[in-house]
Amino acid sequence: MKRTLSIQLGHRIFQMDDLAYERLKIYLESIDQVLRSDSHKDEIIADIEMRVGEIFDERLANSERAIDLKDVLEMIDIMGRPEQYAMEENHVENEDNSTRIVDHVQHDYREIYRDTQDSIVGGVCSGLSHYIRWDPLVLRIVMVVLMFLSFGTAFIAYLIAWALIPPANTTAERLRMRGSEVNLENIQKMVKEESFRAAENVKRWGRQMRDNERESGRPFISGVGKLMVMVLGGICLLFGLGIAVLLMGSLVLTDFQWWDSDLSLMQAMDLLLPNGHAIYLIWGIVLVIVGPALSLMYTGVRWIFGIRGRMRWLHGMTTVFFIAGLVMLVYGGWLISEEFDIPASFQVRELPKDVHSDTLYVDILADPYFFGRRGKEHEFLELFKQTNDSRIYGAAVEIELVQTERADFYIEKEFSSNGRRLSDAGCLAKQIRWNESFEGNHWKIDPFISTPLDAPYRGQKIRVSIFVPIGKYVCLDKNWGWLSWREDFVDCCVASTNNGWEKNHAYPLKK
Repeated sequence: MKRTLSIQLGHRIFQMDDLAYERLKIYLESIDQVLRSDSHKDEIIADIEMRVGEIFDERLANSERAIDLKDVLEMIDIMGRPEQYAMEENHVENEDNSTRIVDHVQHDYREIYRDTQDSIVGGVCSGLSHYIRWDPLVLRIVMVVLMFLSFGTAFIAYLIAWALIPPANTTAERLRMRGSEVNLENIQKMVKEESFRAAENVKRWGRQMRDNERESGRPFISGVGKLMVMVLGGICLLFGLGIAVLLMGSLVLTDFQWWDSDLSLMQAMDLLLPNGHAIYLIWGIVLVIVGPALSLMYTGVRWIFGIRGRMRWLHGMTTVFFIAGLVMLVYGGWLISEEFDIPASFQVRELPKDVHSDTLYVDILADPYFFGRRGKEHEFLELFKQTNDSRIYGAAVEIELVQTERADFYIEKEFSSNGRRLSDAGCLAKQIRWNESFEGNHWKIDPFISTPLDAPYRGQKIRVSIFVPIGKYVCLDKNWGWLSWREDFVDCCVASTNNGWEKNHAYPLKK
């Protein structure tokens, strides 16, 4: 008959027979003897007991039986024997060497934890870096970039991961997080590593306290200076946050109208740079703004909380963002200049055969797209609209009156566009559509042009010249100011004389 004892290992209670208990007692006492001169003995033994308890839990698998000798021997095989690792009584190591984990092998049983000891926010990126064997700096940069590329979705994913991924609290969890074997040697190494890191933090804190004591000799100046630094830090932080919020709002929450048109930012960029090239300008703007914004926010936090150490990787990252943004902007600007580099045009001359009187009436039809437009004060893209099958430009028609000594009226139309190559510009110019027709001596014209939906904006325009013989008249309606700079001719008849143009107010305006 065997006796059963209750023992506690790492906050767990186990039932164990007497043979197993005696063997476990000998094992733990041998570890205690080996570590008797180690200053971290108590912490190492506590972590070892925690790991032993985890192994026994795995062996029991929720069964009600007691731990037997076989379970203890299998635990010793997993943990290792103290004499295997030569942990001698007079064992003395260099501090730098004691902070390195010997076993870096990637094991199949590795687990994901949050590394709260090397965290900037929640330790998610640092924990994942152990799992996928990446540098945590690289993973943090990738995460920041993804937050902007995904318009905030990556930030939500980070918060979810923060909530779901457990922190590595115990030594065994931190070893599994790194993919290291949880045995006696690595537990000892991990404890020494954490102790060394804690000592370094205490030294850093001590240096900071000494610096503060030296500054305390000038309390008034120091106090006023600190207050000013905190105020400036708050200004930097708010300014940086404001830039970031406005940027995210302009890209995500609002649909800014560019050039007073219905164009959003992405539509305007696609109009200028098709085939996805607009992404260079969009991200150039984002990165040029994000870099300084992050630097301002970090500087503000440092000044407000008196943080003396500098995160050089953050400054390097913001500098990379800024330079990358400038490069993208320059490249996007170069692409635009290339697309508008070469002009092309063709002319069409038309003789209005049905005009048999000495008066030509120019009827500018109503504008169904741009209600409330005013004269020629609009920029080209201010009057732009995109329909299901075409693009409408309302400021792309210019008309001028030209005197001629010929006997008949005639009209010259020049269709023009720009392009990357002469052939591209010519093709775009030929795609311009403009509705105009003659009904007797009335010339009816649209105040806008249209292009196919797949034709990008390249400055398409129509310039029209109306040649008026000497001694004849041209009557212009109230919408003449939409298409010509000669707004003084609006809603009146103009006579072509040897002395130039003369308004004939006495001439009947009936059509």
